[in-house]
This record gives sequence, C-alpha cells and structure tokens, in this order.
Amino acid sequence: MKEIPVSTRRLDDIAEISAMDFLKIDAQGSELSVVRHGHRCLMQAVAIQTEVSFVPLYHDQPTFGEIDNEMRRMDFVRALWTGEAFDLDRQPDPRARLRGAGVGGQRRV
Repeated sequence: MKEIPVSTRRLDDIAEISAMDFLKIDAQGSELSVVRHGHRCLMQAVAIQTEVSFVPLYHDQPTFGEIDNEMRRMDFVRALWTGEAFDLDRQPDPRARLRGAGVGGQRRV
C-alpha cells in the first residue's frame, strides 16, 4: 500500500462558504473530523447526511456511535436511515452490509 499526501482544509476555514443549509459528507472514514472542524458552518445547517459504519473499514475510522454522539452534541438528531441493511420491505439479510449505511441528522427545533 502506498501513501499519497493530500492537502485538505477544515470546513470552517473555507471562506467561500457564507451560509449552509445542508451538508452531505462521504469522506472515506473521516466524517467525524469534518463535523468536528465545521461547527461554525454547521450552526446554520438544518440537516446533515453522512455515511456511517458500524464496523470500521479504514484505519482509525470512527464508529457510528462516535459520529452520532458528536452530532447530538451539536443538537442534531437522527432522522433517516438508508442502505441495504435497513430495507424494511424485505426480510433482514444477516450478510447485509451494516458498514456503509447512510444516516441523516436533522437539527432539533
């Protein structure tokens, strides 16, 4: 495996973002870092959609519980589940990918 350095910026450091209603995050295991470094931008957001994992797929990837706790700390509550593991129209499949489920958070009113 080869490591390739990549330049990144914190969400709160992107000056071009003056207002945000909704954020969709798919950061390959870095979703919690995006949320933690975006408090200023996310204070205005009504909803966040992010990919979560119950079983880590990447090195140091936070679990669903860690992401859920941070979002609740920011006054977001879980509002939606998506993904194969949560298809309520069919019998649950024990082999369903519990990792990679999507979750939506909505700000409490």
